[in-house]
Amino acid sequence: MQRDIGPGALLRLLLAGLRLDPETFRRVASEQTIGRLCYAVVALAALANGFAYAMEGVASGLLGERDFALYRLLIVVGVFQMVLHFLAFTAFVWLFRVATRRQPAAGFGVLSRILGLALAPMSLVFFGPVVGYVGPVRGILSLWRIVCSVFALRTVTNASWLGATLTVIAADLLAAPLVTIALFGWSEAPLPGGLPA
Repeated sequence: MQRDIGPGALLRLLLAGLRLDPETFRRVASEQTIGRLCYAVVALAALANGFAYAMEGVASGLLGERDFALYRLLIVVGVFQMVLHFLAFTAFVWLFRVATRRQPAAGFGVLSRILGLALAPMSLVFFGPVVGYVGPVRGILSLWRIVCSVFALRTVTNASWLGATLTVIAADLLAAPLVTIALFGWSEAPLPGGLPA
């Protein structure tokens, strides 16, 4: 049995999430002790998102390479955006399942672990600014995250493909504006790439 501590265990978990390994998702759902690694995936995705926002800011001319305070601020905004989205998204998925009385029951803890692992593609989001294709890379990885989330629900809760897809899309559509309002307020319109105006 592989140990669930250290960078090696995190890397194995990330790779399993990226390749949609059903056994890993089932194990994550059944073993609470692996939860810390799933939340480490969320933290890694949040950090990658923060650095991607900051690099996008430099590439777009929003800030200079020596504007360290603004650079750090964009990192913090990106980290909070990803964490808040994950929490809101997971809460909406849980609420939808409770409201529709879906079986087998999956508690918030189980859903947060499997959906945390489904964030694995977003740990690669910083590659967008690095290769110069911010929008396409972010779009592909976001779609991959949605596919991972649908797969996680289908694998762990035995939801139908249609039910899992509708749940994930509805939760995502509700979580995104909620996070934008929480971070930037009602009057702030997002710039391309999700940066605030």
